[in-house]
Amino acid sequence: MDIRLHLRSNTWRHAPEILTLTDEFTRQSLAIRVAEAFTSTDVKAVLGEVIKDRGAPTFLCSDNGSEFIARDLGIWLAVQEVSTRNTLPGKPWQNGFAESFHSRLREECLSPEVFSSAQHASVLIEGWQAFYNAHRPHSSLAYQTPDEFAATWLTLGFTSCTLYLSRVSTRSRPNIGASPRRVD
Repeated sequence: MDIRLHLRSNTWRHAPEILTLTDEFTRQSLAIRVAEAFTSTDVKAVLGEVIKDRGAPTFLCSDNGSEFIARDLGIWLAVQEVSTRNTLPGKPWQNGFAESFHSRLREECLSPEVFSSAQHASVLIEGWQAFYNAHRPHSSLAYQTPDEFAATWLTLGFTSCTLYLSRVSTRSRPNIGASPRRVD
């Protein structure tokens, strides 16, 4: 999934990327980070924060980005007793929830904005994340917000078992497989 982050500043050497972590069951957005690039160390830091707050999930599902399949991350996840499931290369539909989440992020937050800096982007994206979790109802959750749905299930003793970790590149890429435009 390619999300274009509109920055007015030319302070980035490369187009920034967005790292997202979402809960498959509650649909909560647990973390969104903006950076020039992410390493497995960055991914461990984000996961460590979430595991500290919520406990370790049973599974972590991600694509095959180098920061997600790094050996040190795999060892760290094994120590945390978290199993991994990676989607096959070129098969984004295997990670449909993350793709849908990225679509909402693009449509509702990134496309309407022009960011003056990475900090500006981070602040607005965090605001959107708070709205997404606390105020945006989801049809798949019987029109509850993710936070309301999570609160209901937590009182019953259920916990999340699968988290989706994904990196969204903001680099422009050609639309591979698209039909060529017809010029009349």
